Order: sequence, then structure tokens, then C-alpha cells
Amino acid sequence: MMGFGGLAGAQSMHILSVPAAAAAAVILFSGLFHLFIYDRDRRHRQNLTFALTCVVFSLYGIACAGLYSSTSVPEGMAWQRAQMYLLFLSMIFYLWFVHDFTQMVPPKALWFFTMVGIVCLSVGYLYTGDLIFSLSHPLVKTKNLPFGITAVYYEVELGPVMLAANLAGLICMAYILFVGFRFYKVGPKKKARFLALALFIMFSCVTSDIFVSLGMSPLPYTLEYGFLAITAFMTGYAVDQVVKASFAQEQLKQNEERYQVLADNAGFTMWTADLDLRLTHISPSIETLTGFTPEEALTMGFEEILTPDSASLGMTVLRTQQALELEDPVKTPASVQFEVQIKRKNGPPFWAETTGAFLRDGSGLPIGVVGLTRDISSQKAAEEERLFIQRAVESSSDAIAMCDADFVHFYHNEAFANLFGYRRPKDLVAAGGLLSVFADPRQGDEAAAGLIEQGSWTGEVMTRSNRGRHILTDLRANVVSDKFGNLLGLIGIYTDITEKIAVGKALQGSEERYRLVAENTNDVIWTTDLNLKWTYVSPSVFRMRGYTPEEVLQQDFSEVLTRESTRDVLHIFTEELEKELTDPEPEPRSIVLDMEFLKRDGGTVWGESACSFMREDDGQVVGILGISRDITERRKAEEDRLKLEERLQQAQKLEAMGTLAGGVAHDFNNLLMGIQGNLSLMLLKLEPSNPLYGRIKNIEQHIKNATGLTRQLLGFARSGKYQVTAANLNDLVSRTSSMFGRTRKEIRIKENLQADAWPVEVDHGQIEQVLLNLLVNAWQAMPGGGIIYIRSENVVLDQRFASSYGIPPGKYVRLSVTDTGSGMSPEVRKRVFDPFFTTKEISRGTGLGLASAYGIIQNHGGVINVYSQEGQGATFNIYLPASSKDVVEEIEPESKVVRGTETILLIDDEEVIITTGEEILQALGYKVFVARSPHGALEIFRDNALKIDLVIMDMIMPEMQGIELYDHLKEIRQDVRVLLSSGYSLNGQASSIIEKGCDGFIQKPFNLEELSQKIREILD
Repeated sequence: MMGFGGLAGAQSMHILSVPAAAAAAVILFSGLFHLFIYDRDRRHRQNLTFALTCVVFSLYGIACAGLYSSTSVPEGMAWQRAQMYLLFLSMIFYLWFVHDFTQMVPPKALWFFTMVGIVCLSVGYLYTGDLIFSLSHPLVKTKNLPFGITAVYYEVELGPVMLAANLAGLICMAYILFVGFRFYKVGPKKKARFLALALFIMFSCVTSDIFVSLGMSPLPYTLEYGFLAITAFMTGYAVDQVVKASFAQEQLKQNEERYQVLADNAGFTMWTADLDLRLTHISPSIETLTGFTPEEALTMGFEEILTPDSASLGMTVLRTQQALELEDPVKTPASVQFEVQIKRKNGPPFWAETTGAFLRDGSGLPIGVVGLTRDISSQKAAEEERLFIQRAVESSSDAIAMCDADFVHFYHNEAFANLFGYRRPKDLVAAGGLLSVFADPRQGDEAAAGLIEQGSWTGEVMTRSNRGRHILTDLRANVVSDKFGNLLGLIGIYTDITEKIAVGKALQGSEERYRLVAENTNDVIWTTDLNLKWTYVSPSVFRMRGYTPEEVLQQDFSEVLTRESTRDVLHIFTEELEKELTDPEPEPRSIVLDMEFLKRDGGTVWGESACSFMREDDGQVVGILGISRDITERRKAEEDRLKLEERLQQAQKLEAMGTLAGGVAHDFNNLLMGIQGNLSLMLLKLEPSNPLYGRIKNIEQHIKNATGLTRQLLGFARSGKYQVTAANLNDLVSRTSSMFGRTRKEIRIKENLQADAWPVEVDHGQIEQVLLNLLVNAWQAMPGGGIIYIRSENVVLDQRFASSYGIPPGKYVRLSVTDTGSGMSPEVRKRVFDPFFTTKEISRGTGLGLASAYGIIQNHGGVINVYSQEGQGATFNIYLPASSKDVVEEIEPESKVVRGTETILLIDDEEVIITTGEEILQALGYKVFVARSPHGALEIFRDNALKIDLVIMDMIMPEMQGIELYDHLKEIRQDVRVLLSSGYSLNGQASSIIEKGCDGFIQKPFNLEELSQKIREILD
């Protein structure tokens, strides 16, 4: 059935809407009243949630009034739907109010019912039809009201969704009743009674409306009037609280006035605050205490007056007292006392003792807090001082004992108990007092006489424990008096020196043994004070440096070591001494330093020195002890080993990076080949007068520039040479330096070339590139101009020099390039041949020049090194193996396209090379077979061996290496002519193929003219 509403069918039903609308208005007014209370103090959220609940209650009453006034089923249907939503929503808001009112609804339960409500309302909004209401059988009901009034209305049956929502609402209401019952048992009685009456009315109205809905009661629906009753009870409670609060404020004001005179003249600070610890009054003494005036303090929150920890403590104490008050006011302490730290206006916080209690109204309920605060800083300081002294005495390693003015022993510390065996003072008193610890009573009498005459006594005494063990101690005894000179007692401090005396004797013996060792060892033993003045040097210094110990003692520290060692040692000693002096518990440690000592004969000797600080018995550092051993030969051997390791690491690093660079250059050359091939084809079809002809030639020039870059990469990669011939190195130098000098007027080049320099087998282009890179590097090192010296000479390298660079000994031609520039630091010198390393701006260098030079010279079987110091320029030395061959004169080939009609087999695994190569060869007039793999090439060659005049083959292919393919071709036809083509230079594998009889080599990328001439060179 419909549940809690009805549908009016005629004007006569309006009679039910009047009281419903009136109830809604009253409820809304009550909600506004609660909202006003909340807005006034912003402390009790229950007023806000009940105000919102009243709004929903009021809307429900309006929905009821609209329902009773409806004149059609659709209109009533809309009002009934709103009525159902508002009914369920009112339960949810009422649950939130009960949560704030009782603080007994767990958050999980609160949010569970809230989410269930949201789901039910969402489903009811989204779905219509019979799931919500059954419109097929509306019922007409008649109710006989008082005074002979009759009301006729419709009821519509609820669908399953609305029935489920009503069930959820009933469960929520049951949970509210459960919470109210618990609150009635444990909560404040008066507050609980108001809530219990409200819940009883709600339960009665809901029960009545259920019976009405089921046709078991002749009464009309009453829930909207039940809401009115709930609102009335809770409004009554709110009014009661407002009245009490006003009365409490008035009473508080009277109490403040009553205590004003007392507080203003007291030596402590009196204050009052509300239950949120907001100050309502504070006595003038607060200004003496903190520097804040009473007016300033009243504007500050307690968290601004107290330190954070103390503010938290104060709030915790208040909440604890409130909880105790709520549980059992009788058992609540009348006052609490605790210590807090209070901030000063100008100065550090101070400790204060605070005593606080509740201010209560006439009925005994807390309405505020009153407190007394006094400064206890001096007491705190005195207590901390007493505790410090007590802990110091207790933790002292010396045995300390005290007796009173009657010489009765009353205290000793743990060290005394451990030393003499008396655990408690009364045990020592029973044994005869402090005199009983003296092994010789005469020494006890002597100490007592000294105390009486002088007020103190110090001396070594032999004591004994309670078990008869004799202990040699150092006794320091003093009289303790008050400020008027009256005797208060005696204190004695006993220090066990038995072991110290034994150690002293042992030390005397060990010093003699150490002296014998120092005078007979090869190592130099020395000591200095903290100013590094020599205090001892062993005789072995003469063997090491040529000076006697007496002479060394007269020398300054800087006269013993070289300048660099003096600087380094002083820096290290200063740092270590600072660590020793600043470390609260320094551990003994030593450091090992390599020092370069000056010898009498003007030379130097390296010494490995183990150094440590010397200390007094109290741990104070007084000097430095060192033992120095001659390591000159070992250091020389170590330097040689490090140099070899460094060169090996450099070679391995450059080798790895060279492999990568070579691969990149190879792939890049293949890409350039594709571009160059297409350009060559385009140029064949264009007349020089065509506007595009010039642009294509420009592109071709850029490809040549890019080819130069890849040649640098291949040079760095040590990827072989291109065309090796015996050459006069002087000719290459003169040609390159002349060209460079014409473009750099600010640089002067001076050559000193040996006239009969031995020939060298080199790739002219690569060596010229190396020379140019060195000249550019020298020019960039002299931005203001300068001189470049170039020198060549024949040299014969011995085994020692050659093996350090991994080359065979023998005849070499050395070329030196020296500049007068800024020089290099050691760090730069180590990395100067690293690829992409540069000290110049990005726009002035790529870092490839010297790396490429290094790779090219290495690939020629030579060596390149550098010598430089900052501010003194740099010298690069190149060593190239001398050759016994005669110098070959260079012939510049004529640049033209040469055609032919023969048959050529083109082999390459790159599709772009195959495509463009085939078109180029056909354009030159040749008949072409193409193969994209070695196996495919062999198959074509077998079938056409007699037809094919020339094979052009790539060197690196995935299925088969170039040298293996060459061998297979030779097996098929012995006189086959082969042109090797590769993106790599003429290196290892390519050189092997040439040596086996390959007819020629051409490096990618090549243009039409180069290819045509190479082909004719082989075929003709």
C-alpha cells in the first residue's frame, strides 16, 4: 500500500492539507531558530544538523499538503513520489543529527546508511512505472474526522523498489531508536530525556501509520504531525540550553568580578577560560610573567601562549577532565596540577606550574575553567642542577664518599662500593667508618689532621677493601661548610692508581726498547709538536736524506719536504687535527701519506709515512708521530705500471667506441649511396642549363661533405685506409700547412723538415686530414694568434719506448706539431683523444678531430701522443713506420663519365643500393644482373658465368662474408673480375680480398663519374 500519504480526489479533501501545511511552517521556523543558534556560537554542530533535518521535515509536510490537495491521479502521483523521497531523506538527516547529539553513532554505520539512502533515492529517480507505484488499481478511502468531517482520498500500491526503500528507512529508524536507548542509559539524563521523548513520538507515529496503511486503524496519517512533535521537543531543549548558557555567562562574570581584586594583587597569575580554553579574564601579573599585557593575552589563543607540546598537554588534561565529568561527576578531581612551558614576549619560554579547576553554574555543571599559574623556572633549574650533580657523582669513575659534621659516613657512590666492597653506607659505618679503609691508620690520622688545619688534604695512600686487598689510591679530601663557615661535613675522592704506577714502570722499560729499535731500523722514526717543529728524528735519517738527526732538528718543515709535499701534508694534518679536536670521542687512528723528502745532494726521495697523533694520559693531542720508509723504487715501478694500465684502458675504450663509430659510418654511407645514386641518375637526364641542375650539384656537394664526416668516424674507428701508397711525409706536410696558412693570416707556421726523411706507407687523404686536425687544434688554442712549429725527423725507437705503446721497435718518421697556446691541464690531457670531448664552444668544435687523428695513426701502425702544461702550449708527436718502398707520385684522375656495353652482376643486401645501382649501370650502357644475397648471386653466376664480365659486390652481408663469396666466385670461374664496394674503408677483410686478387675497391657513397671510371679501369 501507499504507506504514509493519500491522494485527494475532490475539493472536499483540502481539509487535510491545512494542518499539514501549518505543521510544515512551524517546523521550518524551528529549523531557522536552530540555525541562528549555530551561527551565533559555531560550537555545537548538532544545531546545524537539526536545522537541516527541520528543512527536510518541513518539505515533507508540504508534500503531504500537496498530496491531499491533488485533483488528479498524475498530480497526486508526483506529490506521493516527492513524499517518499523526503521521508527517506528525513531518516538520513535525522541519523546525522543523532550522531552529533549523542556522539554514539560510529562513522562506519553513519556512512553505510547514508550510502544506502543515496542508492535508494537514485534508483527511485531513474526508474518509473510499476517498479515504483502500481497505477492499475488506485483505491478510494474514506475517513470520518472529528466534528462530522469526512475525507475521501486515493491510495496507490507501492512497487518493489519503493517497498525496499521503505524497508531500508524502517531499518534506519530502528537503528536510531537503538542509539537513543543506549544514550538514555549512559548519557546526561536531561539531554537523554529530550531525545527519548522525540524518538518515542516518532516511533508512535510510524507504528500508527503502518496500521493505517494496512487498513487496521480508522485514524488519518500522523507522521507529519509526529515530525512537528519531534521539532517541538528538540526546540525546547535548545531553548533550555540557551537560557542556561546566558545564566552561566552572567554567573561567570560575577565570579570574575569576585576574584578580580584578589587576582590583581596576587604574586601568581589567575585566569579564567571557557570550555574551549579561550581566555575570558587574566590578572595583571601576566605582564610581569610573560611581557604580554592582559589585553594582549586575552586576544591570544592558548596555543599562542604555550609551546606546542604544552598546548597539547593542556587540551588533553581538559578533555580528560570532561570525560571524567561525563562518566561520574562525583569522582572528578576538584582540581588538577601540571607543568607547562609558557612563551615570553621577548625571550625564551619558561616553566610554570598550573593548577586548574572547573567553574560551575548553580546546578553544578561545568561552564568554564579557572586556573592559577606560577613561575617555577628557578626551582626547575635548581632541581636540574641537583640532578646533574647527583648523576655526575653517581657516574664518576672515582670513588666518592661523604660524612656529616659528626664524621658519620652517610653516602658513597657506586665506584666506591666497587673499589672497597661496601655496598651500603651502614656496612662501612659498622666496619669503623672511613678510617677503616686506610691500610695504615697513621695515614688516616695524617689526613684528618690536614683537614682540620687546612680544610683540605691530598696525597697517595694505601687503602684496603673489605676483603683485605691492598689498593694504592690518590686521595683528595675537603671540608664542606655553609656560607657562614659552619661545618656541614667532609667529602673524599679516591682514585685507584695501582695500575697507573705499574704502567709507568712498564712504559719506562718499553721506552728503552723503542729507543734501541729506532736507532737500528732502516725506517726513519720522527715526532713533531703541533706546530710541526721536529722534536725527535731517528739516526736512520742520515741513510735516507744525508742529514744527521741534529741537523734535521734545526730544519723547518718546509726545508725537509718539497713544496708540493709540504702543501699537501700541511693541509691533511690541519684537517685531521680539526677532526681530533671537534670529535667528542675521537678514536686512535693513523694515516699513511706519501712524502717527497729533500736530500742533501739536491735530489729527492719518496717516503711512505705512517702518521698518528700523540696524546697525553688525559687524551689531549700534543704532537705527531711518524715512521717513514723509502719507497722511491717502488713508486717508480708503480708509476710505470699505472701508465701502462692507463694506456691500455684508453686503447680499449677507444676500440669499443671505434667499433660503434664504424658501424654508424657504414650505415650512413649506405644511406648516402642511395641519395647519391638517385642524384647521379637525375643529372644524366638534365642539361646544365636546367634550373634544377645547379641545386642537384649543391646537394651532391653536401653529400661529399657528409662523406668527409663519415671518413672521420671511420678514421677514429680505425676502420682501415682507402688508398695506401709510399709517400714523402714532408710533401704532405708542406701542402697541408701551405693551404692552412693562406686562410689563417694571424698564425705563422715555421717548418723544420728533415730533407732525407724516410718514406712512409700512408693513405694521403687520411694523413692530410690528421695534419689539418692538428693545425686547427693549434690555431684554436691561440685565439690571439701565435706560431705553429712543424718538425719532421727520422728516429729509431728502442724496445722500451715501443713496447709502452704496443708497437714494434725500429725505424719511424716522427712529425711534431707545437703551438704557443694556452696549454692543457692534466685532466684535459687525459681525455684529449676521447671522441666528442671538446673544451670549445659547441659551434667551434665537435670533439671528433683529435679522436679521428688518433684512430687514423693507430690504423697506420703508428703512435700519436701529446705533451703539454697549462700556459706553455702543447706538442703533438706522430710516429709512422718507415717504408723501404719508393715514393709513388699522385696522379689526379680526369672527372668524366665513361660508358660501356659489358654485362655486370651487382650484389648487395641493401634494397636502395640494388635499385639505384641497377639504374646507374643501365644508364652507363651496361647489361645488369642483380642479386640481393650471396646465395642468390652464386646461383646467377653459375648460370651466366661466361656472360658476366664484372662482379660488383658488397663486403658485409648477413648470409656470407665478402671474402667467402669471393672464394666461391673464383671456384666457379678463375678469371672472374671483381670490384669490391663497401661503406667501410679498405680495412682488414677488404684488404684480404684485395690481396687475394680482387681487381679494385670503391667506397660508398660514389658518384656516376667515379663508378664509371673504376669500372673501365678494371675492364680495360
